Amino acid sequence: MAGDSARRVGGLRTLLVRDHERLEALFAQLLDGFREGDRDELRELWTRFDAGLLAHLAAEERYLMPLFERVQPGEAAALLAEHATFRRTLEELGVGVDLHTVKLNVAQAFVDLLRAHAQREDRLLYRWAEREVGEPGQEAMARELTEDADQSTGTS
Repeated sequence: MAGDSARRVGGLRTLLVRDHERLEALFAQLLDGFREGDRDELRELWTRFDAGLLAHLAAEERYLMPLFERVQPGEAAALLAEHATFRRTLEELGVGVDLHTVKLNVAQAFVDLLRAHAQREDRLLYRWAEREVGEPGQEAMARELTEDADQSTGTS
């Protein structure tokens, strides 16, 4: 039954944290790519990282933020503003990756911001979401995140 995917992984919070861990693994590979300077590998890693992060942000915004805004409008607005900043930075860095102008310290600073954001989301949003988001929303989000994870790793 479709209603079991979030429960199978231990709940919505666990699913979201695992998706952050998946993105963290891509972060690490990406930073290694910057260190090693393999342009083809870096471009491929960047594409996976970009797609994965954008999908994660979109899923949060579609399934969690409208509900979270009702109970914590200030915190929701702050998280959404960070998402907007991440999208702009992804676009700018993506151009830099294409032009081979992004430096390791710039990529590292971006990853550090993403890590801090992930910790904040876990404290504020994910714990709340696991308690308050209904099963249909949890399951829809679980399906979307699972599909994205499968696509970014090449499994199905």
